[in-house]
Amino acid sequence: MASTNFVDNSTVIYAAWLNDVNNAVYNGVFPGGTISPTTVNATNIVTTNATVTNLTVTNFSPSSINLPNNWSIVTTSSKIYFKYNGTNVASIDTSGNFISLANVTAAGTP
Repeated sequence: MASTNFVDNSTVIYAAWLNDVNNAVYNGVFPGGTISPTTVNATNIVTTNATVTNLTVTNFSPSSINLPNNWSIVTTSSKIYFKYNGTNVASIDTSGNFISLANVTAAGTP
């Protein structure tokens, strides 16, 4: 919908648009499509099959991310830990030092 200035007793607002607004405000459900705001402040986002491009995250909380298949990433002020089933399997610090529980293979087939 294009931006407009509403005029009392003159502007016609379609029911479908108002129903979308109602559903977004009271149910947290937004109609399909693309949004392109400059800034979005969001809490407790749950999404299915979402594609996000050009995402900048500041003040990320919590300090851990649970990934599929028993993997997680945990951050501290000086390290990022890569965990599998709750066990640290690798870490990288602020100087770029990478430490692994097992051998590290480079220029090979993953």
